[in-house]
Amino acid sequence: MASGRFIKTRQRKLWKRRGSRDDAVQAFGGWISARHGVGQMKREELQHRKPAAALQMMRSIKLALDPQGLMNPGHVV
Repeated sequence: MASGRFIKTRQRKLWKRRGSRDDAVQAFGGWISARHGVGQMKREELQHRKPAAALQMMRSIKLALDPQGLMNPGHVV
């Protein structure tokens, strides 16, 4: 089994690589998520890639559809 330090180092490398990939995709007009929406893994990234108005709209829609926050708690959409 891999040690905790190895896993954290590997995870950091993967996140750095994914950030570069996401930058390239966005430069060509693409988006970091396609079919599955934005969940917990990409929540922080979303803050850097979407305008505040778009984020507020997503929150408003989710709140209108799920006022008690029962569906997908902790997820953006």
